Amino acid sequence: MPPKPRATRKPPARKTPARKSIATPGVLQLDRTENVDRYEAMIADREPLFSIDGVEYTVPKQVPMAWSMKTLDLATTQGDAVALDYAVSAMLGPDGYEALTNCKTLMPEDANTLFRIVMDKVLPNRSFIPKGSAASGVNGSPS
Repeated sequence: MPPKPRATRKPPARKTPARKSIATPGVLQLDRTENVDRYEAMIADREPLFSIDGVEYTVPKQVPMAWSMKTLDLATTQGDAVALDYAVSAMLGPDGYEALTNCKTLMPEDANTLFRIVMDKVLPNRSFIPKGSAASGVNGSPS
């Protein structure tokens, strides 16, 4: 069974058309070439998280800030389960997420370990997350 879509519709952010030839002094340009290169390098630098049938599935060693912000936003607006699902899906990518969700031998304690590792990477400084939420530790217990 294919994974259910996890995206929710939000009104699009208001954007001012960018002028490539003229930069507004004092405006931080987030999509600078060096940022794009750093993002791509972060995604490419991965480490194994688990294996199934001898295939290792990996996650980025460093998490893009946008993923952390999205996870926190989902935790506060739609609930911890939605945030956890987003974080696991983003970190593993489509192949890893599908492998994990279709693994018949995934046990609850293994899932909790995986979820804790993912959340520790996605939200490393959880001091700003309400205590008792799943995002502050799997099943509300700090890691």
